[in-house]
Amino acid sequence: MLVAVVALVVSPALCFNMEVAMTSSLTFDAEAAKNRPVSKVITLLKDMLKQLEKEAEEDEEIYDKSRPLSISGNFP
Repeated sequence: MLVAVVALVVSPALCFNMEVAMTSSLTFDAEAAKNRPVSKVITLLKDMLKQLEKEAEEDEEIYDKSRPLSISGNFP
């Protein structure tokens, strides 16, 4: 419906060589976006993911070191 209204308004203007200008009142404030609660949660989740990946690497190293001991049955 909106497209039809815009087409009806713009088409006559183009036929009569009239200049049509449209502006938007929407703005984006990057600094304010960082302070929104959703942005804070997303940042928190990204930090948690990094921490989990780091811990997973450490756990894998410990597992790799202890695995030969458990397979052979030779515990210190």
